[in-house]
Amino acid sequence: MEPAAFAGDVANGCVWGRGSLDMKGQVAESLLIEQRLAAHHIRLRRDVLLVVAADEEAISRLAAYWLWENQRSLVKAAGLQ
Repeated sequence: MEPAAFAGDVANGCVWGRGSLDMKGQVAESLLIEQRLAAHHIRLRRDVLLVVAADEEAISRLAAYWLWENQRSLVKAAGLQ
């Protein structure tokens, strides 16, 4: 039986389905970098804002626009205005 395209099924030790590969490696790497910065108490000149959104098929209207409309202070603080 084939895993369903949108189900995110686990089969043969892997996650199968649409979006199961995309940027998962980049997200994991970004999280690891942030964890190491914190663990080693590395001081930066500014805060780091990591935003992970999975709505590229919706032209970012579900995440990026939502952040702008509902969390504008975070977006402005990150210098993303």
